[in-house]
Amino acid sequence: RVGSQETELITDHAQFNKQQVRMNTRTLYTQQKYNLFREESEGYSKLITELSELPAANGKETSTRGCKQASEVITNVQSLIGYFDLEPNRVLDLVLEAVEAVPSRVRHSKLLSLFNPKYIPHVLGFKLNSYFSAKEPTPPSLCTLCAVLLQHKVMALEQLLPHLTPSVAELAAAAETRRSAMLAQ
Repeated sequence: RVGSQETELITDHAQFNKQQVRMNTRTLYTQQKYNLFREESEGYSKLITELSELPAANGKETSTRGCKQASEVITNVQSLIGYFDLEPNRVLDLVLEAVEAVPSRVRHSKLLSLFNPKYIPHVLGFKLNSYFSAKEPTPPSLCTLCAVLLQHKVMALEQLLPHLTPSVAELAAAAETRRSAMLAQ
C-alpha cells in the first residue's frame, strides 16, 4: 500500500496533520449564527402565531383557536424551538413581547422557565437601552412588563438596575446636588 507521503502529494506529513486537526476542530466547534429572520422565517412566524395563542391568566379570551391550556402552547413552543433550531435569545425576546402585550400571561411561569433566568434581565436591559439610545420614551407596556416580572419574582431588581438609566450613582449625585442647593438657600 502506497501512502500519500510516498507519492509526494503531501510534502510535510506533520504540517498536514496539524492543518487537518485545525480544520476538523473549526468544522465541529464553530457556532453558526444566522440572520434570524432571513434563515428561519417560517419557524419564527409559527412561533409568533403560537405565542399569540397563549391564554391570558385572567380568563380573557386571547386565543383565536380557543386554546384554554397554556401547557399545550408551551409544548408547541418547545417543539418549534427544536424543529426549526431557533436561536434561544431571540425566542426569549419574542416570549417577553408576548407577555408585554398581555401581562397576565406571566403567570404561565413554565413558559419563562424554558429559558435561563439570568438572561431575562439582559434581554430587557437591551430593549430599555435601545429606547434610551434612540432618545425615545420607553413604552409604558415595557415598564409594566418589568414590574410584573419583578412582582412574580422572575428576576430581582438588582439584576435589572444596571440596565436602567440614569444609574443609581447618577441619581444619588443629582439628589445630593439638589439637597446642597436647598441648604444653600
